[in-house]
Order: sequence, then C-alpha cells, then structure tokens
Amino acid sequence: MRVADYVAYFLISKGVKIVYGYQGGSITHIIDAFGRSKKIEYIQTYHEQGAAFAADAYARCSKENMGVVIASNGPGATNLLTGIANAYCDSIPLFCITGQVHTYAMKKKESIRQESFQEIDIISMAKPVTKYAVTVMKPDQIVYELEKAYRIMMQGRKGPVVIDIPVDVQGMQMCVEQSKEYLESHEQSIISNNEIKEAVKKLLESKRPMILCGGGANSSTSKYLLRAILDKIKIPVVCSLQGLDVLDHFHECFVGFIGTYGNRYANIALQNADYLLVLGSRLDLRQTGKNREKFAPKAYVVHVDIDESELQHTVHEEISVKGSVESVLQLMNNMLTGVVKTQYDKWNKIIDKWKVDFAESSRESEIFRTIGEKLSGNVAICSDVGQNQMWLAQSLRITNANCRILNSGGLGAMGYALPAAIGACYSQKFNRVMAIMGDGGFQMNLQELCLIGNSRLPITIIVLNNHSLGMIREMHEKYYENRCIGSVEGFFQPELEKLSDAYKINYSRIECMKDLMEKLGEENSMPNLIDIDLGCETVLEPVLLGMETLDNQSPYITDEKKKEIYTQVKRI
Repeated sequence: MRVADYVAYFLISKGVKIVYGYQGGSITHIIDAFGRSKKIEYIQTYHEQGAAFAADAYARCSKENMGVVIASNGPGATNLLTGIANAYCDSIPLFCITGQVHTYAMKKKESIRQESFQEIDIISMAKPVTKYAVTVMKPDQIVYELEKAYRIMMQGRKGPVVIDIPVDVQGMQMCVEQSKEYLESHEQSIISNNEIKEAVKKLLESKRPMILCGGGANSSTSKYLLRAILDKIKIPVVCSLQGLDVLDHFHECFVGFIGTYGNRYANIALQNADYLLVLGSRLDLRQTGKNREKFAPKAYVVHVDIDESELQHTVHEEISVKGSVESVLQLMNNMLTGVVKTQYDKWNKIIDKWKVDFAESSRESEIFRTIGEKLSGNVAICSDVGQNQMWLAQSLRITNANCRILNSGGLGAMGYALPAAIGACYSQKFNRVMAIMGDGGFQMNLQELCLIGNSRLPITIIVLNNHSLGMIREMHEKYYENRCIGSVEGFFQPELEKLSDAYKINYSRIECMKDLMEKLGEENSMPNLIDIDLGCETVLEPVLLGMETLDNQSPYITDEKKKEIYTQVKRI
C-alpha cells in the first residue's frame, strides 16, 4: 500500500475516528486516504492552532484517549506549535502529523536557511515541547516510527508527538510485512507497598488530613477509586486548576480550588492540614505561592506522581511515590478495607464553616454560581485564560462526576476555549458543551465560529465582556500608575451581535441575572453566543501578593478572624 494509506490504517487500528486539521499541499495524500477509508472523519477547522486545541480537548474527553491533528508544511506546521506546547504542559496525548516538502527539495546543508518554498525544520522547533519528534525519510520507516511515537505518547506521563512526512514519501509504495517493527523494552515502575503502608498509617494518625488532586488524578479509574476511599474515610479534598473536575463539587468531601487565586477557605484549610496527600500535581508556583517553604507548613506530605522529576522538586516531601495515581489509590483502597473513620468530623465541620464565612461574594461569582445551577447531565465546560478562568475555578460548581472542566493549565493559552469546545462536542460524551471566555480570548481564535456556525454545533458560547484585558489591566492599575497600554488603550473589540449574525450563531445580550437564568434554561440544540457586559472595572479577588502565604490573600482578613481560625484548629 501507499504510505498515506498505511497512516490511515494505523490510526484506525488505534481506534481513531476523528482527525482535526487544515488542508494543504503537502498533506493531500494523507487526508485523501482518510476520506477513502470511510472510517476516519476529517474535521477542518479554520486555523491550525484551533485544530490542535480541538484535538487536545478531544483527547481529554474521548474514548480513544488521544487526539490527532494534521497540518501542512511551513506555516501550517508552525501554527500547530502553540497547541503542541499546550498539550506538552498539560500532559495530553496529542498525535501530530505534518507534511513536508519533497525529499529531493529539502536543504542538505545547515548553513542554508531554506531550499524550498514553505520548507521549515519543524522537528527542531517541536522537540522541546514533545516527547518524540521525527521526520520519516523512507517508506520502510513508517511502520516503526508510527508505532514508536504512539507508544512513547501513551507511556508514563503522556504528551504530544510529531511525525513529519515528506509529500513524496506519502505517495510511495511500502510493504508492511517487510518493514521494521518497533519492539519496545519498557521498564514498569514498581511501587513499594511499605511506602504506601506508611502513608496510610500516617493518614490514620492525622487529625486534619487533606487530599490535593491535580491533572494526574483525572482518569475515570482514579476518580472511581478516590470516591471509594472517601466513602470509607471522609478526607477533605482540594484541587488545582487541572484537577477541578476530579470530584463532584457537591460531594461532602469537596472543599475547593487552591492557589494564588484560589478559594480563601480552601487555602486556609490547606495551610492548617497536618497531612497532605498530593495526587498527580506538580505543585507549581500558582498553587504553592512564591513562599514555598511555608506551603502546608504543618503537613506530613505524601506526593504521588508518574513523573519522577516532579517529586521533591518544589516542596519538601516526607514520602515521594513514583507511579500512576490509579495504582497508588488502588493499593490505598485495599489497605483501607474495613476502615470506617469518623475522627475527621470536627475538621470537616470547621471547613464547612469557613466555606460560609469566606465565600466569594462578587457579581462574577454570582454569575458562575448561576451557570452551575443551570447545568445538568454530562456537561463539558471549556474555560479560557484570564479573569474569566479564575472566576470559573472559584465559583462554578459541577453536580455530576462525568462533567469535565477543560483548561489550558500550564501554558495558559488565550483562545483555548472556543476550539476546545469543538473537540468536546465531537467526542459525543456530553449533552451540553459550553465555552466560557473573556472578550480578549474570544478574538484569539474567533475564526472557529465558522465551523461552529456552519456545522450547527450545539455549543453555548459565553463572553464575559469587560472591554479590556482584565487581568493585565489590574496589573497596570496596581504597578504601572494606571498606564493601561494594550490592556485598555489600544484594545478594541468587534460588535458581537453582528459577528454572530455573520457566522449564523444565535446572539443574546444579558442585562441581569434573570435573563441569564432564562437563557441557560433554553434548549441547547443550536449554537448560541451569550454576551454578558460586566462593565470596565472588574476585579479578581482574593489574590495572593508577593511572598504572602496561601492563607493570607488580599483583601486581608482581620486579626480577629485569624485568631478565631487559630483557636478553631487548636481545638481539634
């Protein structure tokens, strides 16, 4: 068969049903092979970055547990890089295929910048943000390289890979039986039972335990095992941005979102914990604050991560476990069989009180609480980046364990939400898909409205419109004497109603909470855009400033309140 046909055959053998991309001269062979196969649906977005973000979200939601994206050579390939970097930072299995110029037209000397039109060395560019990247120069290499890339992508800490295939190689004949196969030698890490026994022993001895869930705890198996443990022993659970949907937010053990912009009550609880089990979180500065030595200062820390380099990296850990969250939770669950503990009742009651005393009370918090109240069934909420993302993390609450909150976490790429909603929609796992963004992030990938409108994808797009880059505007106001260059001055936006009409999308402008509740209560069979005007002076609070500890966010609570917290904790 031709190499292009084998690429289609290989992806089908891995269960791939959908490939995202943008057509171009150097990938016509492969996209044609997809079409002729009748088993792969090719979804064309309107920018390669949009295709990569859609495939990223699809990987997070779909049964295939991977996303596939394809792009042409030159600018098509370089346009993928932000999406590839996003998948790398968030550990998403993204299989990227790029076309390349003919082999005879590729440059032969490093000193030559470019031999052919649209020729670029995408592999050198992609290597820092991929687990594996290679150009396939001969037909008999394709079997080996595709399988190798797939295995590397899925093993250990997942991440993106890039296979670059020159256009003439795509059209060449190859023989599967005569091609070299990839035979991996994979060492499986063995988790020490003694370590887990000690972790469980310390847990049962603690008075104020806490579990911190990151993106590594987000598999369906991890979620199931976590709930099984919480059924036995009521341990409070906080989460990072990537772990927001690990646990149903109305579960009795769910506390909230921690970090620089975290819920004040969740941060206070974390700082007063005497035991902390970290599940699949890299504990970055946004979670710990800059004063890392005083992160969870009273806690015996047990850190579980599949990536050994993340262990003992940012904070001191008493026990570091290299392994998957699933395998560790399975061992812990087995060791806790027959254990029913009520000793944490006082701790949980105090946290419940803090959740009332220190709840967010802004208009934006009310908006997100309203959105959460109107969500039912299996819902995907695709968040963008900026103030909108943090308001969502603080205040939107999901009621179903099968709901997903999709974020650009590590990279923080504005423009993620809209194409991510496309990927979530095509996964066919949700009865409702929602993309929530600010007016800045909205314009980053607004060309994808064309796919949403013409394909009549039932996506609800919510634009939180504060007529600025709100988070940067706050920074300009605090530290640059209100010189809002680029955040307000020089920041413009189109008329969203006219834009919606151009893309065949229903438009609604929301003036009050009642209007929002009514709009969210309507049937969701068509794409619609909800424009919520927030005015120009939005503020994101609470926030951690400078070297302050997590439990001392601005605006600061009174000394009297701090003393009350200290007294409550001491009595446990």
